Amino acid sequence: MKSRTNKKSRLKITVKNFSERNNESTLTSFEAADRLGVSFTAVNYWIDRGIIRGFKTPGGHRRILSSELDEFAERYGFKQNKNKKTKILIVDDDSAFRRALIRRLKAAKLELSILEATDGFEAGSIITEQKPSLILLDLELPGIDGFEVMKRIRKISNKSEVIVISGYTEKSNKTLAKKLGALSFFGKPLNTELLISTISKCLNTPPQGISRRRGKNHE
Repeated sequence: MKSRTNKKSRLKITVKNFSERNNESTLTSFEAADRLGVSFTAVNYWIDRGIIRGFKTPGGHRRILSSELDEFAERYGFKQNKNKKTKILIVDDDSAFRRALIRRLKAAKLELSILEATDGFEAGSIITEQKPSLILLDLELPGIDGFEVMKRIRKISNKSEVIVISGYTEKSNKTLAKKLGALSFFGKPLNTELLISTISKCLNTPPQGISRRRGKNHE
């Protein structure tokens, strides 16, 4: 009980005192991560530990006041980029699949800058240059497969999170993907509504224009 109380006390900005400062803009964990150039999991950890002062909405989503992030960045020497949308990279050699997925992501009206790669080599180049926050990764790719891409991602960028999308849904593939750090594993054909819901949870923003129906091809 004591540890729970301490954890709650770390979130020093509450919904109530936020309402007293509602002229300030708020940021999601993903938005703060993009500004600082780190992973969103790092931002969530800092919020929960009280290193960045934040608050949770009634729905349990983490939020940070812009001024609080500015204070944190100045204190720890982070140089912020305040003009970026969250970058997401789709890595799949099927152009029709990529186009369909991009249409659905845009229809959900998430604040994303969408990048594309057709194989693992192109993905590596984009990750090195752009450092996307989230990568939607197919496993069967020409040249090098998705597992090798995941290994290289950890060497290139520690801020890029991965969601695997593959038609090869064997348990061994799911186990290895998670061992290599995948947040989630989606099978094909893809339940795009559930994928968008998962992405929106990472972004801490509600998707628009999709139902709440759950699918069975996600673990």
